Amino acid sequence: MDAMLAGIPNVAAYLDDIILTVATDEEHRRTLKENFCQADCLSRIPLSRDELFDGNFDHREAGDELTVKQLIVNLQVELPVTARVISEATEKDSVLKQFVLSGWLEKCPREELRSYSIKRTELSVSY
Repeated sequence: MDAMLAGIPNVAAYLDDIILTVATDEEHRRTLKENFCQADCLSRIPLSRDELFDGNFDHREAGDELTVKQLIVNLQVELPVTARVISEATEKDSVLKQFVLSGWLEKCPREELRSYSIKRTELSVSY
């Protein structure tokens, strides 16, 4: 816990509690909002990559929108590709580009499209 909270001003780890030392209630609320979310997110990050997609994942535990957004931001830094790389690759692939832009058919029309069709719900255009 000490290592996780190191460097955050006005925060000290004491046993399993976090003690904030601030002057006013307003500063207390602001400090909690700014820093506790970070500690909470870090405590939820899986210890290994295998745990990230564990079949026992309970979506209710990830219900806090702010926690989920912070986790996504943290994980995006580690992604091997970026949205720009995906966009550029899609632009070069005429078949994939056609179906991402115009939509997928209910049944896969050609065998060479099968690998795309299987993942069609995961492919979209975002602006």
